Amino acid sequence: PAIRGLSFFAVLRTLLENCKDVSEALVMLKKMPIAYNINLLLADRSQRIALVETMNGEMAVRTAGGVKEPTFLCATNHIVIEEFQDRKPMAMRNSQVRYDTLRSFVNSSDKISEQQIKDFLLTKYPDGMTAWYYSDWFGTVKSVVMDVNEGRFSICWGGRPENGWEDFYVDRKVVNHSKEIEVQNEPGNKEFFEFVPIA
Repeated sequence: PAIRGLSFFAVLRTLLENCKDVSEALVMLKKMPIAYNINLLLADRSQRIALVETMNGEMAVRTAGGVKEPTFLCATNHIVIEEFQDRKPMAMRNSQVRYDTLRSFVNSSDKISEQQIKDFLLTKYPDGMTAWYYSDWFGTVKSVVMDVNEGRFSICWGGRPENGWEDFYVDRKVVNHSKEIEVQNEPGNKEFFEFVPIA
């Protein structure tokens, strides 16, 4: 890290335990020394969303959901906020492809159902978000659809529909349990991991 400060898990835990909405989270984030370079998406029940990117101790923020603002934000594993892109102008091809695929999916219709989102998340890369290159240290651990109004997380493990979707609620205690899941491993390819200029 370029500075001494907090790693992502400390940042997330602090926000979850101390902030009731996106506005409070943004105020708190600006006070934190964040040593970890992250793309952090925030959302609350008032339909406010924000993308926060940190790079070597600096921060850039994009908000959405308000009047005259975009209706969605997305990020993958590279810098997407313009003022940071000159510091890290390259991205792995898979990150750029997934980012473009996400944007195309959202822009393809005025209304997208939860089931369409779930199907898209479980669609194999490059047409969707799932990849199974675990032996190359890149693979879908879980796919999550969050409904901030209901306080619900729907989770599918391993990016496979055979594993089903399970619902968890923020205001309900989660008991410890285990579940056997289907996992598939495929070899990655060189092109997937090569670096390309950020488009």
